Amino acid sequence: MARTRDLTIDRDWHMAGLCGTGSHTLVGDDVWIPDSHRLDLPRIAVATSNIATAVTLFAPLWGAARGALDIVVDVLAKRTSPNPAHPTLADSPGARRNLAVAAHKIDTAERRMLGIAAAVDATQPGEVLAAEERARLRMDLIAAVRECRSAMEDLLDLHGSTGLDSSNPLQRYWRDFAVGSRHVQFTSHVVEEDYGVLLLSIDEAPSGML
Repeated sequence: MARTRDLTIDRDWHMAGLCGTGSHTLVGDDVWIPDSHRLDLPRIAVATSNIATAVTLFAPLWGAARGALDIVVDVLAKRTSPNPAHPTLADSPGARRNLAVAAHKIDTAERRMLGIAAAVDATQPGEVLAAEERARLRMDLIAAVRECRSAMEDLLDLHGSTGLDSSNPLQRYWRDFAVGSRHVQFTSHVVEEDYGVLLLSIDEAPSGML
């Protein structure tokens, strides 16, 4: 079995976000790996539905949006409002309204995410959902991604530029979401094209993402 001391790290993960995912490459020379510790990636890919993979990838991104919301809620009660009529941002009706809208987007994304997970969980072993249903679930997931992305921007606007200071966890949530939500599983134009093809019964096979 490979031991950490037998490996070297190729630090080739140079991304603006998701810096803590441990995605650097581990390199081993002349290291024996027993068959029981090898992943059969083609078999796993066939056994796991794309929608299940996608909703699993989205869950921590939703968590980043929720974390950003928690930070801004805490800040609003302390931050002085640029409008002298309001002592703090929490006293500003406009700021409260913007916070409510951002929170609702994140809540809506959560309901979509849990609905997709429930639909996947309800399938029986070996059962494959109809293409139209998979496309609808994919569209729901893309909507959830957009809702969280929009909410993140709203929250940064509320917090102000100090939210982008490298010591502020808000910017880390923002960067992680920006990178993670560009994963191939969330390619919106492919998902939307698939759904359109199925809605119109066009004689064209949907993409492999379904």
